[in-house]
Amino acid sequence: MLLGIIKVEIFKVAATQKTREQFIELRAENINFDKIAKQLKVSKSSLILWSKIYELDIQNLRAITDESLNQRYKASQEHRLQMWSEHLESVREELKGQKVVKPFDAELLTPTKQVTWNG
Repeated sequence: MLLGIIKVEIFKVAATQKTREQFIELRAENINFDKIAKQLKVSKSSLILWSKIYELDIQNLRAITDESLNQRYKASQEHRLQMWSEHLESVREELKGQKVVKPFDAELLTPTKQVTWNG
């Protein structure tokens, strides 16, 4: 009988710990207390208390998440820059093989005859 009670208490502690970990993750994602209370089935007053107790854990997780996002953004930017650099180099190589006869002539774009519409 006593062993059964101990197992139940251990399960409750583990479940509570898991719930608190979920709470920390959700708060780090800036989810509001009302939504967390519904999701975790914990009172809002308990969540507010937990937010004070686990404030440092929440801040640390936010910092880690922000740093991860910054690294992914930087990697994405570097990848795009590399792609554009390679594209530019291929255009340069293509232009090396082109023979330019005459520079661009702006006169080609000016109309020689004015057309009027009598509609």
